[in-house]
Amino acid sequence: MLIRQATRADLKAILTIENSSFEAERFTRSQLLYLMTKARGLFLVLELEEEIAGYLSVLTHKKPHSLRIYSIAVDPARRGMKLGQALIEKAIAYALELGLPALSLEVNTENSPAISLYARNGFEAVEILEDYYGKGENALKMIKKL
Repeated sequence: MLIRQATRADLKAILTIENSSFEAERFTRSQLLYLMTKARGLFLVLELEEEIAGYLSVLTHKKPHSLRIYSIAVDPARRGMKLGQALIEKAIAYALELGLPALSLEVNTENSPAISLYARNGFEAVEILEDYYGKGENALKMIKKL
């Protein structure tokens, strides 16, 4: 397993994972490219057997008080192999490296496997964001204090 900075050459594989992982809240090719090349933060891919098996996008702000996990996904065929855990650990390590006091994220309230993963890693639910992903698609805001 290798976790590294994403490159433009990874975009096709990342888009495939994105489209197989999400429905209404999917990022487009251009949005993913922006996150990889222009957004303030970090965009990593996880390679397994020389194939992209997952990705992580984290964002910071000009006046950072926390790091935000903007998107994280693992190829559905590779789930259950602790790859999401490895990506979460990278996000936590990056926040600690930056000296930030917290790490936050939003997750679909229907995504119980992801919510469980975050809770196991010390994230606490702080708010429900109604219609966050569209009408009737709520998000749970979670924060991990570091």
